[in-house]
Amino acid sequence: MMSQPVLIIRVVLYLGVVLTRRRTFTSHIQAKKSQLTFLSARTKVWARQSMDRRRTAEAYWTSSVMPILLYGAEIVPYTKTWFKEVNTAQSVMAKWILGVNKRFSATAARGIVGWLPPAQLAMISKLRFWLTVKQMTPSRWPRRILN
Repeated sequence: MMSQPVLIIRVVLYLGVVLTRRRTFTSHIQAKKSQLTFLSARTKVWARQSMDRRRTAEAYWTSSVMPILLYGAEIVPYTKTWFKEVNTAQSVMAKWILGVNKRFSATAARGIVGWLPPAQLAMISKLRFWLTVKQMTPSRWPRRILN
């Protein structure tokens, strides 16, 4: 098994993340950008239909939208620009949930709602992924790559 040659390919779609030989994830990031506006709008529509707008929007945003937007953050090198866009969307959503105007502090709005910035969420997921790989048996591929 170890003496067989490795097949070299240009693009791999692995668990929804497009991996290329040039190590650029532009297609993955572009797909996430296209989802950002749609997911923000869908959150507002669903929350308006609910009796408790704040709880519905918070629950949907934290359990569905942020995981979708940060999917693959363990291996995809998201840029500062991407995190800025997600951070802006998160701040707008927090302000909308609280019912405050646009001039209200974004940091205060996220703090009141209890959300971490997207860059910190990505760091937490990277740490969890790394710990998971470290606890794997030495025969598993991710662990072999790490060593």
